[in-house]
This record gives sequence, structure tokens and C-alpha cells, in this order.
Amino acid sequence: YFEPSTWNKLYKRNIIKDIRFDESISINEDLLFNFEAFQRSNKTVFEDKTFYHYQLNPKSAARSGFNTNKLIDQLTVAHNIKASKYPSELSKIINRYYIQKNI
Repeated sequence: YFEPSTWNKLYKRNIIKDIRFDESISINEDLLFNFEAFQRSNKTVFEDKTFYHYQLNPKSAARSGFNTNKLIDQLTVAHNIKASKYPSELSKIINRYYIQKNI
């Protein structure tokens, strides 16, 4: 389990060099990016310390009110992740995550 944002992660260039954000998605595009990056990674490191000061942007897509695109984007990302080829041991975790979200 991880924070889906990309702003709080460091990536090796060779892992993400071919990954691009899907510009048609405005919500959860970072989750999809991370999913693809983590699939290409042989190792990840987690540091439970704060090295940043996060500033909330009230005009960001995540802070705006409900709209249909937010729901469609989340469903699109869920579909893309569930349709991906991932190691079988992740299958249960991914399916449980989306079952809990009713997606």
C-alpha cells in the first residue's frame, strides 16, 4: 500500500523513461503512473520521514467538487490496472483494493 501521488517519490530514470501520464485522465493518473513504474522496478525503498512541506492547491482536480469525469477517470484507471499483467501474488491485493472501493 502506498500513497498514489508522484510528487513524494524518487524514480530511477531508466524505470520511468518510457512512462507518460495519460493526459486524458485528470484523477488517479498518478496512481496509474506509479503502477507502471512499480511493475518495472526490481526494488523499492520506503522512508517514513517527512522531507517536504506539502501545499494544498484549492484549484487542483482532487480538491474540486464532484463531476462525472472524476468517476470515469477512476473507473478507467481501475480498468487499466486490473487488465494489466502483474505477478499473480498481486492479484488478490489488487482485486481486494478495488472490491473495497466497489470498482
